[in-house]
Amino acid sequence: MDNGEIIRVVVEYTSLGASIGQTVHWYEFQGPGVADSLVTSTITSWLTNDWGPEWRQLSSPDSELTSWEGDVINPDFTVDRNFGGASIGLAGTTAGQAAAAADSALMIAGAGVPTKKGKKYAPFLSTGIFEDGVLNSTALSVLADLFDEYVKELLVIIGSNLAAGILSRVDGLFYAFPGGGTITSVPAYQRRRKPGVGI
Repeated sequence: MDNGEIIRVVVEYTSLGASIGQTVHWYEFQGPGVADSLVTSTITSWLTNDWGPEWRQLSSPDSELTSWEGDVINPDFTVDRNFGGASIGLAGTTAGQAAAAADSALMIAGAGVPTKKGKKYAPFLSTGIFEDGVLNSTALSVLADLFDEYVKELLVIIGSNLAAGILSRVDGLFYAFPGGGTITSVPAYQRRRKPGVGI
């Protein structure tokens, strides 16, 4: 992995053994080059030990964070190469059934430019985290922690990091998250689009 390379991390979730959801995380590698395997192990560790444990507190045992796959992406959104991936296998821990497949928790991160924002959905929520149709206070606290995981920089080795952000389809530039954003108590509808776009 070389300085300035942009990577797309596609995380797959399943529910009740049939429904499949995906979320896309964008990063820019910054610092002296490292082996792709180091980046792969960093992301696997982050999903297993940081992102995953927060997500599963929002989700029912019927749902699972199953795996991830990563690609290095050119500024025109073509794929340069696949660099890694792994199975994860973390099931939700909150009592209740899985809510409707498209009902997700929504996080919006500013990208330092008024017209640039990152949206991240947390799919397959448990019905146990809702009160009168909105997320309860415990769920909102977890979602705030999940937002922190969404925007944080990941350390690969000292001096080499993965900066979280978005790749703009308009200008082909990567915008790192400076911090700050919003979460909402109202479930959002995660529209289904072609793979790798807008999710």
